[in-house]
Amino acid sequence: MTIPRSKRKAIFLTLLSLLFDPGTARGSLHQVIGRGVERLFVSNKENEVDCDSSLLKYLKEQAQQLPNGYSDYEDMHDKEYNIPELIKDFKVHVDNSANEKFGPDGRFTHEVEERFKRSQDFWMKAGVDTSNIVVKGMHGEDFSRSSSNLEDTLSHLNSGGGSVASRAEEIRTFIESLPDKYGNPLLTFKSKVHKAENSWDPDIILIGDGALEFQLSYCNLGDKSAEFEFAFMFAKLLVEREGLPELSPDESNTRRHMRWELMETVLGAYFLAHEYGGGFEGTDCCILHHTAYAWGDCNEASGVETGHGDPEQRECAAIYGVNLATRPHLKHAILDPKMIQVLFDNYFEDILAKDPSMCYHDPNHNMEPKVMPCTQSSCPMI
Repeated sequence: MTIPRSKRKAIFLTLLSLLFDPGTARGSLHQVIGRGVERLFVSNKENEVDCDSSLLKYLKEQAQQLPNGYSDYEDMHDKEYNIPELIKDFKVHVDNSANEKFGPDGRFTHEVEERFKRSQDFWMKAGVDTSNIVVKGMHGEDFSRSSSNLEDTLSHLNSGGGSVASRAEEIRTFIESLPDKYGNPLLTFKSKVHKAENSWDPDIILIGDGALEFQLSYCNLGDKSAEFEFAFMFAKLLVEREGLPELSPDESNTRRHMRWELMETVLGAYFLAHEYGGGFEGTDCCILHHTAYAWGDCNEASGVETGHGDPEQRECAAIYGVNLATRPHLKHAILDPKMIQVLFDNYFEDILAKDPSMCYHDPNHNMEPKVMPCTQSSCPMI
């Protein structure tokens, strides 16, 4: 299908808000385009809503700074050499370094290592075997000209036409045209997880420098940046491991995908708000809610089903996780993720409907506000 160049920017913004993780089983940028932009790029004035987030604003700003704007962002995720996915493949299949660092210049290394240990211990107490999980950092600098990492990764994958050397040169030339070159945050903006295909290899959580940089510099989360990113990625891996039971035989893929995404949000928020986990309360929980909001898909709010949940549904899922972790009769126990899944499924439709009793108040707290009123976010909405 040929896409008119005049529509590329509009299509790009729509695809950005979908936040598909290129290369995973759930779809990639090119797979979305191939399925038909007409279905995704919907202009419905009657259903338009005021919906935007700091995340989408940041991605737009970063894309506009590229030499060729949105076209460069598309090329970065081109199926011939999807660069963010190549960086992941290097860390999963090629890299054997013993010492990991996290964040630009390794500034979050201590925080991620500490959070990893606490997350392992927390979910182990809930009956989850977390012993075969490792965490790695994704860095664009791993592909600089001073190493053979890019060539080794391309050789391992054995994909694409042409020689490894010529393809590596093409990729490096492209990266070196970007602002900050190998340190451009868009190269590692999406943290990822890798579920091992066998029992002897570890499952891997991959934290992108760009993801941490966004939360540090744009959201002013400071030392909380690593906590937010890591908690939600650990939750993502747990859901990948456990899978989701079918609610009904006729459940659509879009609805199932939305349950998957919102369950990740619930688990991440549950850990962060639990007294034995992140111990968040008050203002920290407000920031948590707004962070979840930022990852919502504004297309959902306009009536276009994408399977990601709109910002308010994402925030509602986070609030549900916080309430579950802080209820007086539950807060001293750590619930098994499967039990949380059962509870979540019971209230899934209420969360989608943004039921006030679910999203704004906890009935078990005498209908008092869930946490200190969230009057301002450290990562402000637009």
